[in-house]
Amino acid sequence: MKKAFTLLELVFVVVIIGILSTFINPSFGPDPLNQAANQIVSHIRYTQHLAMMDNKFDPTDRWWFRKRWRIYFDKNSDNTYGYTIYRASQYNKVFKTDVAKNPLNTNELLTGLKEQDIEDKDLSKNMIIGEAYGIGDVTLYGNCGGNQLMFDNVGRPYFLSKSTSIVNPTQSLITGTCNLRLKNEDGSKQIIIRIEKETGYAHIVS
Repeated sequence: MKKAFTLLELVFVVVIIGILSTFINPSFGPDPLNQAANQIVSHIRYTQHLAMMDNKFDPTDRWWFRKRWRIYFDKNSDNTYGYTIYRASQYNKVFKTDVAKNPLNTNELLTGLKEQDIEDKDLSKNMIIGEAYGIGDVTLYGNCGGNQLMFDNVGRPYFLSKSTSIVNPTQSLITGTCNLRLKNEDGSKQIIIRIEKETGYAHIVS
């Protein structure tokens, strides 16, 4: 009887906390920085999924490991940040045929960057995060750097820049804590996404 009463008290407290929490931030809209971070986490995981489903190993191609799936952050010509999910078919170039398609709308590419033969009509507007969410800075730091994350067929994460010349299959493997920091336009707020070594698991930490 005593245990049942204690459980009832606990449920009551949880319900009260739930009710009170609705008044803590009344009528505030969603935080664009959090929206951007949640979207990017989903897209990092999707990039990893593509890499695991599409093993690039080819014994006849000495550079097969350069063709793995990646997520790449950069600025457009108007200085707004965007990012792209793609597989590299040519060194230092991203063509339309390299970019992943939006699984919810196959007429749309998973890119917010205009490059090579990619036109405005091809872009996913929510991936132009400078415009969609007011993101003013994207930085990879910790045991990683550059502006790209790449995954192998078992989901392990790598870091590199677009211009990095990869010379072996395990080059730039992430072996420690890797963070992706997003800042708003005036730099007053930030949010951190962590990419774990080995598993490549992406999650928001602060």
